Amino acid sequence: MKNLFFIFFIAVLLTACDEPVVKIAAPATAKDLVLTYEMVTNTYQKKDQSLNKFTIQNNSEGSWGANWTIYFNQTRSIVDNTIKGDVKITNINGDYYKIEPAKTFKTIPSKGKLTFTFETGAWIIKNADFPCGFYIVFKDSTGKDLAPELLSNVIYAPLNKAEQTNRIPNDSIPVPTAESRYEKNLLISDLNEGEYCPIIPTPTSYKKENGEYKITGNTILFYDKNLKTEAISLQATLTKFLRTELEIREGKGSGIELRTGAKSVKGAYSLKVSDKGIVISAFTPEGIFYGAQSLRALIPVADFKRNLGSVIIPACSVTDVPKLEYRGMFLDVARNFHSKESVLKLLDLMAFYKLNKFHFHIMDDEGWRLEIAALPELTEVGSKRGHTKDETDMLNPTCGSGPFADAAKSNGTGFYTRKDFIEILTYAADRHIEVIPEMDFPGHARAAIVSMKARYNKYIKTDAAKANEYLLHDPNDKSKYSTEQHYNDNVICVAQESVYKFLDTVVTEISDMFDEAGVELTTIHTGGDEVPHPTLKNPEEGAWVKSPICIDFMNKSEQYKTPRSLFYYYVSRFNKILSDKNIITAGWEEMGLLKQLQDSVETIEPNMEFANKTVVPYIWNTVWGWGNEDRGYKLANAGFKVVLSNVSNLYFDLANDKDPLENGYYWGGFIDLKKTWSFTPFNIGNGISQDRMGHSLAPDYMKTLTPLSTKGKSNILGIQGQLWSETVKGKELMEYMIFPRMIALAERAWNGDPSWKTQSEQDLAWNQFVNTLGKRDLPRLEYLTKNNSINYRIPLPGAKIENDQLYANMEIPGFTIMYSTDNKTWTKYSAPVAVKKGSTIYLKASNSKGRDGRVVTITAP
Repeated sequence: MKNLFFIFFIAVLLTACDEPVVKIAAPATAKDLVLTYEMVTNTYQKKDQSLNKFTIQNNSEGSWGANWTIYFNQTRSIVDNTIKGDVKITNINGDYYKIEPAKTFKTIPSKGKLTFTFETGAWIIKNADFPCGFYIVFKDSTGKDLAPELLSNVIYAPLNKAEQTNRIPNDSIPVPTAESRYEKNLLISDLNEGEYCPIIPTPTSYKKENGEYKITGNTILFYDKNLKTEAISLQATLTKFLRTELEIREGKGSGIELRTGAKSVKGAYSLKVSDKGIVISAFTPEGIFYGAQSLRALIPVADFKRNLGSVIIPACSVTDVPKLEYRGMFLDVARNFHSKESVLKLLDLMAFYKLNKFHFHIMDDEGWRLEIAALPELTEVGSKRGHTKDETDMLNPTCGSGPFADAAKSNGTGFYTRKDFIEILTYAADRHIEVIPEMDFPGHARAAIVSMKARYNKYIKTDAAKANEYLLHDPNDKSKYSTEQHYNDNVICVAQESVYKFLDTVVTEISDMFDEAGVELTTIHTGGDEVPHPTLKNPEEGAWVKSPICIDFMNKSEQYKTPRSLFYYYVSRFNKILSDKNIITAGWEEMGLLKQLQDSVETIEPNMEFANKTVVPYIWNTVWGWGNEDRGYKLANAGFKVVLSNVSNLYFDLANDKDPLENGYYWGGFIDLKKTWSFTPFNIGNGISQDRMGHSLAPDYMKTLTPLSTKGKSNILGIQGQLWSETVKGKELMEYMIFPRMIALAERAWNGDPSWKTQSEQDLAWNQFVNTLGKRDLPRLEYLTKNNSINYRIPLPGAKIENDQLYANMEIPGFTIMYSTDNKTWTKYSAPVAVKKGSTIYLKASNSKGRDGRVVTITAP
């Protein structure tokens, strides 16, 4: 029996040895995965949508089962029932998606691939449109989620085919090439120093005179009694160029004088430089400050890079009057957070270019960025984004912010403490810049809503009254809607009293911060845009339609009977909170419009109820060809004070051009430097002939628009540039998107409508502007900040090859053009260069500090 058992055991063992050996893989990690994304084509199936493809490659030694979920962000919505492959893709909310194995999924074998496709509801023509922020969550053997891991091996296929770069079949806007840039740049010539004004914004009058004045350490700065602050500011500026601190002294004398002048427009000044001294005169301290900025602009650019102990200022006479009262710059820090240091740097440069309003967008769906002591949840929860099961601790990732709520690793997390905010206020006030904080409601309120839900959950078991005290949503609301950013829960319940207690509490704390900073709070921007109202097509969908609290309110109200009308109830209530505190109510254009559904027609007209309540609309939705271009003029003509923030010229988050690598959106068109510079606030149609697709507007299109009346012109307060931050991650990209376009904004904000009337006059003025910009302002720009660094956009060279000769040029003079035949060894371009037939030439521009712009190529025929 023993022998029989031994023989049986050996037989079983030999049989087992004949079976193939199965590899037991180590636990999978994100490093084992390579994710490739390809946008295959736009106008897929002849619709305004795109076909997209993902490939997941398993580089591990073992097979992958169905124990993973990939999360990502994507601005384009995925069309229902278009996913082909063994996965399912779910929209969690907004731009936040997850990819999971479908029931048909079996495994991804070692070194194998999983490929699947899907369609999006709009075109994709830029890298900025690509899905981003990928991370993966594995499950352990018990089905429990493991810690999220970033996916670092993500490959994006380039967009280099017509079907990938055209939005529609007859998209007439081309992707720029070296050749097209060269032709465009032929308008620019290299001017001598005396052929352009050295100051931007261009003064009302500038006259170069004979002589110069030398500022040394022995020069005395005199000032009139009420101008000590401006004297100290100018002293600090000039000390950087000297080897000692300049003496300042109240009174008059020989040297530099700051004088109170005759009554004039706020901000106006005169500047006189002669061999006897320098005199800046103005009626207001603000004017003296602006005169000092013009004096800084006259300092030789080379002196900003060195300290010789003296500065020579060429003799001149300047008389200058701002044409627009409101000269603004907007910064969104909610979608992606930007540090206090980045804000202070922006304020420094705004001040130099005489911009005087800083519109601070500190809260939105994607983040709440200001500490409010009475409501700590706003920053404990609402300032953070990361991987979360139920958003009780933080918001979901968005804009590619990733799974980790770490401000050092993610642009999705961060906020300003009370101390930070007060420092920003005082810093701005010292530079004659008014900060206008924005509280964006009733839509765009998701960060606040989620934060107050967290507060509710914190207290509901111990103190129901406290839990409900600041609640912003109706827990029983069954309304269905999808916003422009694809959120379905970002609108506050405006019929709920706790909403107005919340608003009043936040306004009070912001006001207290202004008081502590010693700065007057004059205006709060209240948002009001993009509320998803019911439409003719979908009358049963929209905010407040199925909210029991709102329905009960409408049933009892004599004035507000429809969900749409509740918006105006909210505006009235918020306006009263602000007016009771002597604060002006500003908002996006929707705040001044009455939108109604009447007899199966949607009507939009100025809401005269709010014209009489000093509501200030900011005009934004002015895409050429959409029919809304004159909306600002209609509101101004109706009596509203208006700020023009037109997307068609002033949205700096829009891409400079159609190059797929050029960051930014393009829903309102492409906004290059010249488009901002050529904006004419009092004649917006001047020079406009095409829509955003490059199609010619109808010959009589301009006649369909309402002209600006004389009364309306007096109601245009000014203009404002905007940087929304969905695609702007980090300070380098923030600076790249703002500069140098903000300098063009400053030129137009100070001078209003330009003086040129003909195309040749415009060409001459443009040439002078870019010569000043390239030879003085951009080389000096980095030295105007504390760390002597600013990542402004360096334009790409233009080039052509003709008769085997390479020709190159620049949109902005002052840069060095470099060329190479191998993208390794670079040579300075100074004159046409012989090239070989069929060769590829690489070109780039370098600035005065040696920083390079992007490389472009051209191939010799």
